[in-house]
Amino acid sequence: MVGLEPDRLRSLAGELGPGTVWREADVRDGDAPRAAIDGCAQAVGGTDLVVANAGIAAYGTVWQIDEASFERVVDINLTGVFRTVKYATPHLERSRGHVTVVASAVSFVPLAGMAAYGASKSGPDGAPVESGVDSEVVAYVQPRPGWTVDIETLKARRAESRSGDKRPTDKGALRATHRITQKAG
Repeated sequence: MVGLEPDRLRSLAGELGPGTVWREADVRDGDAPRAAIDGCAQAVGGTDLVVANAGIAAYGTVWQIDEASFERVVDINLTGVFRTVKYATPHLERSRGHVTVVASAVSFVPLAGMAAYGASKSGPDGAPVESGVDSEVVAYVQPRPGWTVDIETLKARRAESRSGDKRPTDKGALRATHRITQKAG
């Protein structure tokens, strides 16, 4: 686990039991997330799942919000996701793991007065797809309110859509089906 609140991380790690590790890091600091992700992976012998969930909001339309607030929201919600996915991907490639990018309904249904948040949550929609990593190796999932995502189906469809790809799709080697559901609140 990686986050900004060491007391909460320590408490949750205690609840989850032995083998749970945590590191304090701010996704706005380019070196901190890399060191934290690498440190956690090294401590437990790899990484199977990453959830990019850092996020904040600041109220204001484009003309109301000050630049510093806008930049802070974008740096955490968009650039932080980029850093998390970038630094976790090598570990996930080795484990054939999964990354979940927590999106927001605001990324496709604008909310008045949430210019920075809407802009920052729209960006991660395309980032995992453009990562260049084979979706059979690292599965990217973006849960949305009311959507259920079957990772195995996504992998199979991706493999079937490749033209000229002679590699066999070894479904036996794929992990058990994971379903991620987020209900509309």
